[in-house]
Amino acid sequence: MSACSLFTKDELRPFIRSRFLDQLPAEEHRFGANGSACTYAGVIIQLDPFAFSVIQSTWGKEKGNFEAVPGVGDAAYFHRNTRAEAAEIAFRVGQRVFTAQLDLEDGESMDSARTRAIGLARAAAAKLR
Repeated sequence: MSACSLFTKDELRPFIRSRFLDQLPAEEHRFGANGSACTYAGVIIQLDPFAFSVIQSTWGKEKGNFEAVPGVGDAAYFHRNTRAEAAEIAFRVGQRVFTAQLDLEDGESMDSARTRAIGLARAAAAKLR
């Protein structure tokens, strides 16, 4: 399974607010032995990009912008990426690792984007179980 095969655009629609979602094609990139990324207007999804411990060690350095998210996969974290104005989420199901970076839309709060990111992660976790 690749990152672009995980969701259709219709399945992403509840989580993505970009008005360009239907106008721009998804772009897939492969990396490493099994990793892939899929770029849509408003979100980048990665599947098996690197070990889950990388998330913990990198995002965990930003106290106050990093939090555990219970009930998503075997372990999940949300990251307020204020530099990129994006909501990031990552989770692990077994050995599978999923990450997503959702763009904040004009005037959108990080809390609103957090809700969308967690919803997207829950949908992805259900597919990866």
